[in-house]
Amino acid sequence: RVTTGKLAKLIRPAILAGLLLLPACTYLPGSENAPPCPLVSTLGDAEIITRYIDGPGRDLVDLDFTGRISNLSGKCFYEIDDDTGEGVVRVKINTEFKMERGAGNKTREAAFEYFVSLLDGDGNVLDKLSFPFTAKYWKNRYVVTERDAPVELSIPLTGGLTGDDFSIYVGFQLNRVQLDFNRGN
Repeated sequence: RVTTGKLAKLIRPAILAGLLLLPACTYLPGSENAPPCPLVSTLGDAEIITRYIDGPGRDLVDLDFTGRISNLSGKCFYEIDDDTGEGVVRVKINTEFKMERGAGNKTREAAFEYFVSLLDGDGNVLDKLSFPFTAKYWKNRYVVTERDAPVELSIPLTGGLTGDDFSIYVGFQLNRVQLDFNRGN
């Protein structure tokens, strides 16, 4: 049986060893003097997806599914070297999807890809990552809300840059027809 005193004796060395591995300076979200996090938002034209089953029909009976990015949340923390002022900002993004099953959906699933893009202050895309995701409609449900595993980005900071010198956009990976549909609505 491990008592509180024995547990503290076991944990203290592990905590001290962990503290030695920390970088020279770490800012956690909400800590004093923490630099700002990058802006994280959805990309307007790619916030919604509408997919029809294969074939020429585009009526309600041909609708496979529709969906939207219903929630984005996240946090960031900095690891900065006190001597050089350089380091990284690590960003963790959680994406939630609200998916509606269409009349043409026979699989009880909505399989799609979404992306996370990192842009610099001038709007140039520095990196774009795509992730597959499948939402499952259980029983007789026609609407589900599901969250994917967090996406973690590590952004190098040099030359005095901070998190607010970058933007992160999340959206559905759409084909040209889906994008045109969104822009038309």
